[in-house]
Amino acid sequence: MNKSQALCAILFILSVGCAHVARFNNTEVDVGKGVVLHLPDPKQILPPVQLVQLFKINYNSKNYSNQMILTSQNNKISVISLLPFGGELFRIVYDGQDIQYKSLPGVGFEFDVKYALADLVLIYADADKIESWSNGSVKIIDKGFERDVYFKSENIIQIKYSGSDRLRSQIEYRHLVRGYVINIEFISAKVL
Repeated sequence: MNKSQALCAILFILSVGCAHVARFNNTEVDVGKGVVLHLPDPKQILPPVQLVQLFKINYNSKNYSNQMILTSQNNKISVISLLPFGGELFRIVYDGQDIQYKSLPGVGFEFDVKYALADLVLIYADADKIESWSNGSVKIIDKGFERDVYFKSENIIQIKYSGSDRLRSQIEYRHLVRGYVINIEFISAKVL
């Protein structure tokens, strides 16, 4: 280990003790235009699986890139963002009732962390279930390798998949209301 790696490791260890922790028990998310999505039981979002993915996000003319580990197991979903040297940048855990968020100091989203969970629901869950979780306020149209989310007659979210297996696809997610784009590159999947 060289000096810069050792310094990074020491800074990481010291900063973990100062981590930011938050807990939310409201599982309703405004996904845009006043559409409220009730986050479902985690088992209804994903099967028991661990996905390793590279997220590239464009928001407010800024680009972010990070490796993520998405795990669905034991009625919990966790999203872990990794630092380049292997530690955690942040972690979101959802158990169907509570959302826990833990991050290094100074790390935060410019928006509610529940948005990340809502995005996962919209990407991976069955279309008819999503419509019921929004009390029928959205219409989901799946067309082969594309999914569009409509509120009234306005397309508010566009999702494109590179293949029929959505867990193992490259994904482009465009939130047309909030103005961000997420490109997800598949790295690996393990059934749990």
